[in-house]
Order: sequence, then structure tokens, then C-alpha cells
Amino acid sequence: MSTIMPLYEIVYHEIVTEIYVGGLTFGDYLPNLKRLEEQYQVGRNTMRRSLQLLIENGFIQMTKEKRYQVIFDMNNPQYLERYYYEMAQRRDAMQDVFYNLILLMPKLAEFSIRNGGAEGKREIIDSLDRVNTVDFTNGLECFAVLNRIYQNALGKAKNPLVLSLFEALFYFIRIPYEKGRKGSYVMKMVAPIIHMYLRRFKQALLQDDYLFLSDQIIHFCNLLNKTVSRHIDEFEMNIPPDQQYAFVWHPMQQREYSYELLIAAILRRVGTFYEFGQELPSYQELADIYSVSLKTSRKAIAVLSQMGIVHTANGRKAVLADHFEKVESMLTYDDTLRNKIINFFDALHLLYITSEPPAAAAMKELENRNAVFVIHPQHPYVPYLIADVFDFIYGLIPSPAFQNIYQELKVLLSWGSLLDMVQRSRKSVLKQSAESVVDAIHKNPALVSNAFQKLLSDVYHELEACAKVYEINVPHKIV
Repeated sequence: MSTIMPLYEIVYHEIVTEIYVGGLTFGDYLPNLKRLEEQYQVGRNTMRRSLQLLIENGFIQMTKEKRYQVIFDMNNPQYLERYYYEMAQRRDAMQDVFYNLILLMPKLAEFSIRNGGAEGKREIIDSLDRVNTVDFTNGLECFAVLNRIYQNALGKAKNPLVLSLFEALFYFIRIPYEKGRKGSYVMKMVAPIIHMYLRRFKQALLQDDYLFLSDQIIHFCNLLNKTVSRHIDEFEMNIPPDQQYAFVWHPMQQREYSYELLIAAILRRVGTFYEFGQELPSYQELADIYSVSLKTSRKAIAVLSQMGIVHTANGRKAVLADHFEKVESMLTYDDTLRNKIINFFDALHLLYITSEPPAAAAMKELENRNAVFVIHPQHPYVPYLIADVFDFIYGLIPSPAFQNIYQELKVLLSWGSLLDMVQRSRKSVLKQSAESVVDAIHKNPALVSNAFQKLLSDVYHELEACAKVYEINVPHKIV
């Protein structure tokens, strides 16, 4: 049975996660103790216990100047092997927790709708007991698993009460992923509501009071959404200040585009190391800090300027744009791009089921396939946009091969690897394979099926490569 994680361990795991995702890298210094206490909303003794645990596990060290420095090096194969092992352990531990939670809720709601009976009652009560020991503030690492369970179970839930319960729970558990560290704090504030209502659900079951149970489920959904919204407003999180950059390149991957890796490193520190409206270091200082050339630092600032994230003061110094002016415009839906992406996948599906030249409109979309990959390729909202498209089309395509592709891509989207795929796809075999499909349409329709199978195979290998980086299983070969 799970137990509630102590607060110092929660803070420890938050800092470890920040190291793993590149927010803190080898050689970086942590803020002083007072700032860490404010940042994680904990007392001094709790913070010291967290730091001591980080030292004991080899993530940080205390220097002669009494400062805490990161010594965990993701470029070191020994550390990298440990990282993969620990991430797998953390996901395995949380997977059972959220299977219990997500699979329990539709059973609970449907059981109340049937007005009881002995069937399944003991199983539901046992599940409530297990779930009620969960530390709901530690759900970040299992998001991909949770997302897959949710999508699968949601398609089987028909009753509005079950659907509303799903939506409330899913919104709640997404908070840390979408809102960053502040979201984790909101989770800590809201988690008692979950525990309180789980106890009420159990009480209603034991007393066979199914009318009360249904009523409490509705109250639970409403209160959870209202409370989460209130805390989000309280902490000014309507527009997440750091997560619009959540899908930039991982800084520890291959250095094929040095300026893009530098952009990723800068954006990860916006809102923590760099404040909105703050002047960035000079070109030479950036080159020295991030161990890149002066040409690379100039290129990175130029791209950031084109994206509207920085502007130059007096023609020299780069200054971060005002957060509230720029982020809202960056997060605007691009319906044209959304439709192009949908049409692109529709065209691929049409090719798959016919293996013959598709309709003219679909073929035109295939010829314009590069729009999917090169419209605002570094724009931080593109992955959110494509993730929204996947939400829209998931489950609509009847062929099993396409459902598998959508499912695996959706999971990879959840873990932030999409932009990596987009960048590599501009020059990778995926683009070449897509071109081969279009060439076959025009020149030899008999080869369309083979060309498309090659495209599916290349998609799978691309998925597999990303899955290795993010420790996500691709359960079986798609083609």
C-alpha cells in the first residue's frame, strides 16, 4: 500500500526532476537557502533535509563558498544510465497508483447510477483505500501513462456523470505538467479535497446510500474545478509563464543545431534565472556561459528576436519581452495550420485504406505536407497545436496501424519530444519517405502502397528513437 510522501522528499523529487529535464545542468548553482525556502514554500529544516538528500544521492555538492552546486552530469554515461533507471522506477511506481485512480472512478460512478448491489462493491472499496493513500502532488512523471489510460477509458464511458468525473480528475492531475512548479504547489493545496471525497465515497458505499454517493460525485467535480481555478487565479497562472516553452529541444541531445540548443537553454530559464523584461547577457557572455561560438549566440538572439521573445535595446543589448504582452499573442490558435495538420493525416489515412491515388484535395494537402513541419518550426505553440489536433482525431481512424501511430505520437507529445521530431524531420528520412509517397502518386500508382508502408516504418523508427530518450515504451512494431 502506498504511503504519503514526506514534504522534504517531494521537494527533493522536484529538484531532481528539474535536473533531469535540463532546468539545472552540471555546474549550475542552486539559489541560497532563503530563496529555496520561498521557491518551494517550505521551512528551513525541510529544505535542509531535501538538500542533504540531494548531496547523499550525488546530485549536488556544497562548495568551499558554502554554495550548492549541481554535479549530476547528463553527458556522463554512468549518470545517464542511472537517470534511465530512476525514471523507469518512478514511472512504474506511479503507474499502479493512477491505474487504480482512473479505472476506479467510472466503476464508482456507474455503480452509483445502478443504485447499488453487491456486485463489485468490495473491489471498489479496496480501490478507494489504496487510492486514498496516494500523494497526489507527485503525478508529473506518470503523465504519459495517465493520458493513455484516460483516452482509452473515456471512449468507453457513456454516462454524463462518469464523463464529468473524468474531466475533473484529468484537469486536476494535469496541473503540475501544464503549470510547472507553481502547479505542484496548487496540487498540494487541492489534494485534501480528493482525500476528503474519497472517504465520503467509501462511507456512502458502506451504508448503501447510493443517492448520497451520486450527489457527492457531482459535488466533488464542481468543487475540484472551482478550487483549482481559484488557486490558479491566485497564483496568476492563467497563462503559464514557463510552460509555453515546454517543448523546446532537450539540451543534452545531439548538438546538430547549436543555436537551437542555446535557445532552449535560455527559454528554460525564463521566469527563474532570467526575468521578463530583463536584459540578457551580451553575445560574448552568452557564448562563454553556454560554451558556444559567438556566431551561435548571435544566431540564437536573432531567432528569438524574430519570434518576438526578445528585442534589442540601442541596437546592441538583447532584452526579454514583457511576459504579459507577448505570451498571449504566442498562444493564439492558428486555425489554418490546425486544418492543414488534420488534412495531412486525413490524406495519409486515405492513402492507407485505398493504396491508390487519393482525391485531388487530399493529394494537394500531401504535396503541402511541409506546412506541418516548417510553419513556425521554432514557435513554442506548435506542439500544443498539434497535440490539440491529436485530441481531435484520436480514435476516429478505423485502421489499427493508424490508431497505434496516433497513440504513440500522442504519448510522445505529452513528454515534450514533438519539436525535436519536427526539427529532425525537416531533413530526416520522414520527409524523404513522404516525398516518395507523393512521387508514387504522380508517377506509378502501383508503388503507392509500398511507399506508404516505408513511411509507416520510418515513423515507427522515429518514434522508437524518441521513446529511448524519454523512456516511453513502443509496445510493438506498427507495421
